[in-house]
Amino acid sequence: MTADSDPAATSASEDRLSADQVDLIRELISVIAPGAETITHLALGRPPRNGSRAEVYMEDSANSPTLTGSSYVASGHLAIGVCVFTALDHLRSFAAVLGEGQAMSLATLTRGAVEALGKAHYLLMAPTAKEMVGRHLSLGLAELEVSVKKVGDAFRDLRGEPLDVRAHMAALEDKLAALGFEREKVGVTALASMVVSECVPGLDGRAFYSQLSSVAHGETAGVSAFLGRNIEAGIGFVQPPALVLPFIGAMTKTSCTVVSGVVAHFGLEQEYQDAWNNVIAERIGPLTNRLFEAQA
Repeated sequence: MTADSDPAATSASEDRLSADQVDLIRELISVIAPGAETITHLALGRPPRNGSRAEVYMEDSANSPTLTGSSYVASGHLAIGVCVFTALDHLRSFAAVLGEGQAMSLATLTRGAVEALGKAHYLLMAPTAKEMVGRHLSLGLAELEVSVKKVGDAFRDLRGEPLDVRAHMAALEDKLAALGFEREKVGVTALASMVVSECVPGLDGRAFYSQLSSVAHGETAGVSAFLGRNIEAGIGFVQPPALVLPFIGAMTKTSCTVVSGVVAHFGLEQEYQDAWNNVIAERIGPLTNRLFEAQA
């Protein structure tokens, strides 16, 4: 019997979301993703608005040209946009597999989303241009160090040409030294945990992220939570509301918080600020309330 033909599939149970819950989650994502994407395009697809914090940072003495002809603040701004779009890609994929039989991928998609949003949040919360550049360089060095350990010097640029990654890392270290900025030891675990804790009241970000990671790593403690109870009928996996609803709740709140940070940092015009705030108040908020009221 398929989920579609099972009368129980229309109502929530410990093992599965109801059809209404699936529809609400998909509708919620269909509102968040395009709205957040439009805001991010408006923020990054044009020069910084006059008087915005983004413009102030671009004109600060801490900003300087990069080896590629851009600037360090502009590079940090681009990283924010890439992280937001990465999170939205994971969010859309979450909607695509919801209710389709896949289970554990929901945890790994949530993990990828909050990791990306954690990095964007970390950069957006930099109180000065110097701090943004320092955070951006610290993130870059942390990522490159991991990559060097795994693949050595086998790096290529976007054109497929060999890239001297160690020289690039040395240049980043030199820039940090020139700024007088002590490199921060940052990692995706800490940043993802922080953004979840800050954006979702009452949720322990570190414990939540550990749960997601245990699933991504195939650890028994994580994957067994998705195991169907009727083992005698064969091994099968389910999408329990007790797990899935916190996933979408965390992605919703972190996405809205980070995109609101984009609006503030880039100083979007009032009409766009109002439009985004209205999306949160009139669409995202009510949909979220309906989703969790149904579970309660």
